[in-house]
Amino acid sequence: MPEIDNKHLDKLHELEKSLRKNTSELISLAIDEVYNKQKATELNDGQKRDKHHEIANNTAKALDELLITTNPVITEVCHILLKRQGIKAQLSFMNMYKLGAFEVFELKKQHRERIVSLMNQYADLPMDFADASLVLLAEYLEHGRILSTDCRDFHTYHWKNAEPFQNLLFR
Repeated sequence: MPEIDNKHLDKLHELEKSLRKNTSELISLAIDEVYNKQKATELNDGQKRDKHHEIANNTAKALDELLITTNPVITEVCHILLKRQGIKAQLSFMNMYKLGAFEVFELKKQHRERIVSLMNQYADLPMDFADASLVLLAEYLEHGRILSTDCRDFHTYHWKNAEPFQNLLFR
């Protein structure tokens, strides 16, 4: 099984110690790890570099708050990373998870009705399970601060059916 190289693993362990003080450094390192793997692949097959890398990295460095996501989003990110960048990128992301770079909000039985309601409400986009889980999370947290490359949908979605999202990636 491919693993993250020792140089980056050591850096991740160092950052783990100060995680509660500054999660942004760990996230920035992980973003660089994922995109450095992509850049090496690009040199081999001429792919275009992800247009969101630089802004995601800069945003992550500037953040000084705990990040939280949902399991459906983790699943979607793993699928996209594996498909577009390979197993090493996916494992780098999962190392972020293991080290606690972000918290995970657990969906419960009582959330099922709201998830389905949201997916019906935004069926014309359509809204997927991961997006519905993030709207539900915003409602739980009572704020719509989000990091997403999905500008169109999160400009359209509203938490509590009225409140707009504030996408920190493109502010």
